[in-house]
Amino acid sequence: MLKLVQEYYFIFGIIPVIFYLFLSKRINDKALRVIIFLLLIDFGADLYSIYQAQNDRANYVTFNLFNLVESLLLFGYFYVILISAIHRSIIIFIGLLFIIVFFFYYIRMDGSNHYLDVCAVIENILIIFLAIVYFFTEISKPDNLDFQKKSKFWVVCSYLIYSAGTLFLFLYINTLPKSEQQNDYVLNYIFLIPKSILLSIAMFIKNTTPTRKKFQLT
Repeated sequence: MLKLVQEYYFIFGIIPVIFYLFLSKRINDKALRVIIFLLLIDFGADLYSIYQAQNDRANYVTFNLFNLVESLLLFGYFYVILISAIHRSIIIFIGLLFIIVFFFYYIRMDGSNHYLDVCAVIENILIIFLAIVYFFTEISKPDNLDFQKKSKFWVVCSYLIYSAGTLFLFLYINTLPKSEQQNDYVLNYIFLIPKSILLSIAMFIKNTTPTRKKFQLT
């Protein structure tokens, strides 16, 4: 079952990249460039993981470093789409704090031989927090009622669903026996597939800034 889901995710994972490359209108979208760069790194990490698994080698360093890179790129994405100075200052603080926490646990827990699940949990919590901030910011604008028609809405939804769906998985997986961890980890791949589908939708959506009258009280 796990192998089957892994294969399907591996196929789905590259689809948003293909859509992005074929849709030239997306090339100038700075926010989407961050996500597509992240997906390419993710795809490369998956290829390397498959290679390591075929040679029966541990792959903790790759998983842990990808967790760090993924987190920083996602923080960078929210930095681009949240233009408020206060929000951007918070994101910078979160990014610096996450780097400190990551290397603290990497040294303390020997990240070359153990998966840093605690960092994955922290990442998920922070992404959920930033997604909520994004949605609250968008719905607070009276002249922005169609923000769901923009690509960034679907990107944020994809990572929100994935982060919320895998949060408790990473919270308890290391408490399980090794024989059960692999079976439960299939949830990670299950939530990765809808994430890729939503990212594919984001690649198709053309961002427009409709001209409309500002909300006025009469």
